[in-house]
Amino acid sequence: MTDQEMAEIYQLLGGYWHDREEDDAAIVAEFVGETSPQVLAKYVDLLRRFIDSPMPAEKKAEFIQGAVWRWFTPEDVNAPIAWLKTILSRLEQSSVTG
Repeated sequence: MTDQEMAEIYQLLGGYWHDREEDDAAIVAEFVGETSPQVLAKYVDLLRRFIDSPMPAEKKAEFIQGAVWRWFTPEDVNAPIAWLKTILSRLEQSSVTG
């Protein structure tokens, strides 16, 4: 992934999820409501490529935690990635039903 693509993912996660207590479904609905179908498809693709990238899990987890400022069990490096997979799934569902 390019630095620009990583920055776009960071901005998405930080812009919508950074230190927010709302339910993830509500935040996804907010994002989808403010976003065109083309932009939604772009972010779905970026998140999928990030998750599937060969980047080490520790680096992915660190990146996600830095963007969203959520508490994840420190010993569970996969928790932030699993959380992001859930967000991606919700975004994908929104893009299909939207």
